Amino acid sequence: MIVEVDKELEDVFPRYLRNREEDMVKIQSALEKKDFETLRQIGHKLAGNASGYGLLGLGEMAKALEHAAGSRQYDNCRNVISQMKAYLTDLQPKFV
Repeated sequence: MIVEVDKELEDVFPRYLRNREEDMVKIQSALEKKDFETLRQIGHKLAGNASGYGLLGLGEMAKALEHAAGSRQYDNCRNVISQMKAYLTDLQPKFV
């Protein structure tokens, strides 16, 4: 999936994605432990920063994760996390 990203972010975008990969490891671990507070916190953080990098879809998924974790909805958390992984795997930034 091609996502347009501001050309000014081209140098920092790879680091941003690496940090999101680290977040996904933490998210998976938190899911396995049913650590809903960690899931909620990471979801909140991602919801806040994803749009600044042009990743509106990721931001919306992160909001959904934050909400599902806040309600302790394990299956919804698992589904959103799966969508987030697919989004990040398929992401192809186009710097404009």
